[in-house]
Formats: sequence, structure tokens, C-alpha cells
Amino acid sequence: SLPAQPSRSLSSVRRSSPSTRTRTAATVVCLAVAGGVLSTAPATATQPASARTSSAAAVVASTGPAWTNRVPAASASRASVSRASVSRAAAGTARTSDPVTTPAVRQQGVPTLRSNQRLQPDGTRAAAGYVVAELPQEDSRPFETIAVTWAQQSAPDDVEVDVRVRRDETWTAWQRLEFVPDEGPSADEEADVRDGTIPWWTGPADGVSVRVSSASGKAPRDVSVVTIDDPQVAPASAGGNASSRTTSAHAVTAPAPTAVTESAASSGASITHAPKFPALPRMVTRGQWGANESLRDPCFTPRVAKTAKMVFIHHTVNDNGYSRAESPAVVRGIYAYHTQGQGWCDIGYNFLVDRFGTVYQGRKGGIRRPVRGSHAGDYNVGSVGISMIGDFQRRYPSDAMKNALVRLVGWKLGTSYRAPRGHARIYGDRFKRISGHRDAMQTACPGNYGYAWLPTLRRRVSAYLSRFHSLVERKAETVGKQRTGAVHVGEVRLGYGRRTVYTKATLLGRRKTGVHALSGVALTRYRSVGGATGPMRLPVSDLQPVAAQDGVRVMAFDHGRMYLLPGERAKALWGRILLRWAKLGGFSSRLGAPRTSVLRRPYGASAVFAGGSIRYERAQQRVTVSYR
Repeated sequence: SLPAQPSRSLSSVRRSSPSTRTRTAATVVCLAVAGGVLSTAPATATQPASARTSSAAAVVASTGPAWTNRVPAASASRASVSRASVSRAAAGTARTSDPVTTPAVRQQGVPTLRSNQRLQPDGTRAAAGYVVAELPQEDSRPFETIAVTWAQQSAPDDVEVDVRVRRDETWTAWQRLEFVPDEGPSADEEADVRDGTIPWWTGPADGVSVRVSSASGKAPRDVSVVTIDDPQVAPASAGGNASSRTTSAHAVTAPAPTAVTESAASSGASITHAPKFPALPRMVTRGQWGANESLRDPCFTPRVAKTAKMVFIHHTVNDNGYSRAESPAVVRGIYAYHTQGQGWCDIGYNFLVDRFGTVYQGRKGGIRRPVRGSHAGDYNVGSVGISMIGDFQRRYPSDAMKNALVRLVGWKLGTSYRAPRGHARIYGDRFKRISGHRDAMQTACPGNYGYAWLPTLRRRVSAYLSRFHSLVERKAETVGKQRTGAVHVGEVRLGYGRRTVYTKATLLGRRKTGVHALSGVALTRYRSVGGATGPMRLPVSDLQPVAAQDGVRVMAFDHGRMYLLPGERAKALWGRILLRWAKLGGFSSRLGAPRTSVLRRPYGASAVFAGGSIRYERAQQRVTVSYR
């Protein structure tokens, strides 16, 4: 059975906390206008009288700007920004070799009505009561994504937003855009952002109409409609005016995205058996889908959580008929809207999955790290936001999307040793390990059918992980959580072993030599000499006392030794220098205890000891011992 309403509302009102954000509001709402001048002052909305269906007297003259092109202030000031308009290639032809222009974000004010109107322009009754802001049918520059924003926390609880667009010279039916009051950053993360609807991928369109309604008759402040035009998407066929589709003179160029092909990127193939290790699924990185990094701002702390406890599943609520070639543009549109339309520091989701089973990297910061997203308000820290690209209120996700989600969630939870059918506690509230967005907020996300599939997702992920038995996890249980902390970066298969990074230690090893824990000064030294990919490779023993050396401990590696002397930094020795020192008698030799680790030199390497030094010359393959 499909739940008709969201099952739970833990935070229907955004928690208010003192903001530590220092970015000014002007940075959030900067607008690019002719000549490169940035302005935040609103302008009077100008529309042909014939285009208006409402009384001109009902419109407040000072509502919002006319259509303006928006680029980040930091980008507009860079010398590398192209000032030339880039014409679109012929319809249906995508650029693959030259740099492409980042999506053009344009916005226009939606006039607030002075006297609320009960009837819609088409004669129908307003769904929520009164129309409080309206933009009648109007021509626009071509776009593929649309959303509506307003001043933060200014909307009444009963606000509803509907839009319609013109595609192929035909106006669509009204489309309800979902608004979640506390989606995105929490109040103490980014206080200067704009509230707004979820962006709707329309496909190529060149006309827009907006109506905002509420039962109370109250209107949000500073309502704007945001359209996003991606220059890689074929233009709308209305009028056949493909040549008119050019980007803003202030558009920012980004590296051309890599073409997404089924063989290269899809993780949606059928899952025939449970793997012995839940590997990272195939994924399209930010660089491959064409993320323009100049659109981002530095995200505020904590940028990365200590650990990933659970997953929230979302949907993007856009049309489900997008093609494989259009998927990267959908992701770019969401990214542009979150950063330029709403003022977020980055795209809100950690990962996105399209209907073809392609997984896209979302927020920057490391695919394997528990990067804090902006998808669940107060529950962002410690959760992973995964959004299904499409609208699943009335239909199930595709089989390819489901398979990709099983692989993605299975990898993320499995390598972090999180039971997919378990529970997690975040910000004082308890959630299922795999939850829907509606479990945390008053929203229909991820749609009735998307939410109804979550019990199956939990069962399938559990089956997917049924053959995964981690030696690292077993060792961590022996060492104890007090010494290891929580999993920070999940288990990685190194080819010659395994590694899991905890908040207090790193555990590495293989079945033959066992798994061993490194922490403190030993871990710091190990990382400084290259870690598992350095000359010492993997540990083959735990720290052990050195015979006849009071307080000295040693840890053995594939090709080296780590020595911990009381009150000193850890010393790492390997290669020819370690072999010669050991042959001379180690601690009992004239050289005595090491005073430095192996030091890389232009000629080879050297190490200093209490009684002298050892020098290795690579070209001559010569080892020289010098005594004090």
C-alpha cells in the first residue's frame, strides 16, 4: 500500500540558531547586468499589457527585477572569465572537445498582487485559496530548469507554487512545485540563503508563467522565478529560433563534460549474486558531468562529519522522460540552482542516480568521505543524501535505478559496517538506517512510490552485503571502539590488502598477515612516508616491545620497521638502510638507536643514529656507515 501523506514531521519549522555565517547577503543575491555591473537593487517588472491577465492596478510596482543574468561575484571578477557570447551549436549537437559554457542562471521578480484574487487567470479556483503573486504568460530566454525562490522564512505555512512553461509553441498544464521549509542547510549552517521550491527539469522551453497562492492570503517576500539554461541541451523548437539561444556575456566557462555512456558509467546492470566485497560503484565525477567549481562558495564547518550513520533517499521531482544524454545537464541545472538561485555553498546532495542507473558525484569533498550535504536541514551532519533523478510520486523507479541504488547504498553502508536494517540517531532523533526524506521533514519526498520501495531497498541491500565478512571490522571489535572511534572512511580494497580509516586509528592488513591498528604518533609517521602506497607497504604485526630496550616498541611492515622511543617521534626505517643497521646489530651496535627516519636525498637516502649515520647512494648501489 502507498502512503498518501508524509509519515512524520520532526522539524516542520526550521530551528533557529545564531548564525556564524559571515558572508554578506549581497553576495547571495548579486546580479550580473549589462557592462558587468553587479546590482542588488530591484527593478520594476516590465511586461506587455497584452500579456497580463490581471488588473494592472493589482500589481505592486516595486516587485523584483526584470530578467537578469546571474553569475557568482567571484567568477565575474576573474580575468579568466570569457566576455564573449558563445553561440549554441546546431540543434541536437553537443560540444565535446571545446570548453562549454556553464548553465546561465536568470531570474525575474514575480509581482505581488495588491488585492488577492480568488480566481486564477484561466477561471479555475486557486488550489490553496488566494493568488498572492503572479507572473502571467511571458516570453523568456530558452531554459530547461525552472524554480521559484523568495526571502528566507518569509513564506506562510500554506504557500503553494504552480508554474507552466511553453514547449514547442504549446503551454503545458500547471505544475505544482514542491517546497520544503527546512530542506537544505540548517539555520546555523547558512543563514543568508533563499528559500525556494525544488527545481523542475522542463526540457527545452522558452516561456514561463508563475502563480503563488495561500489560504491565508499572505505572500512571501521578494518572490523570483529562476530559469536555468544549459548550453549543451538542444534548444526548444518554438519558432525554430536556435540562433537566438546564446549565453550571457558574463557566462563562465568550464571544462567540457565527459560523454556519459552506458558501458562507461552505468551501475544499473542486474545484480545476479552478492559480492564478497561491496566495491565503489561506477560513478560520474564532478569533472565528468561538467561542474563549474567557480559557482561554489567555501562551505561552513563542519564540512565533513566524523562518520556516516545513515542514508536519506530523495527525488528531484523533475520530468521522468529525460534522455541519457540529458542527465548530466539535469545535474548541472540542480547544481546551478542550489548555488546561484538559492545561495547554497554547493549542490545539496551527496550523490544522484538517474533512470539509466548512472551514479553522479554530488557535493565536493571526497567521494569516500562523510561530506556534510544540504539535503535534510538539522540532519545533514552524519547522513548521506542520495537523490533519484525524476518524480516518483506516481510511478516506481526504473530497474536500472534500483540496481544502482542497491550498489551505492550497499557500498556506503557496507564499508562503514552499518547494518542496512538497523537504526541511527542523529541530532537526538532516531531513524531507520535507510530512510526517506519525509521521515525527517514535512514533505512528500521521495514520492509515494519511491517511499513505498524503501523496505525493498533495505532488504536488497542486506542481501547484497550477505557475503561480505570484513577482517578489518573483526579486528576493530577486538581493539575496541574506545581506541578506534567510528568509521570515518569506509573499507577500501587496496589490491594487496584492505584499509579502513577510523576517527582515532587506521586499520590495515590482509588475510595472510592479519589486520593491525595504527594510531597516534605511529600513524602520523606512517602517513608522512606514504602510508600503504609508500615504501613500507602494510603492517604485518602490532606494536611489540623491543627486547632489552626499556620502553621501546616496534611495529613490523612488509618492507620496513616503525620504532617508538619514549618521549620521541616515531622513526621509520626501510630498505638498504634498515638492512645494514640490523646486520650491524641494531640497538646494540655502535650506531645505537635511530634519531631520524629514513630521509630521502637527491642521491638516495640517509638516516641518523645515536652513534653515527648510514648513507645509501642509489646510482652506485653503495651503503656507507659513518661513526661519530
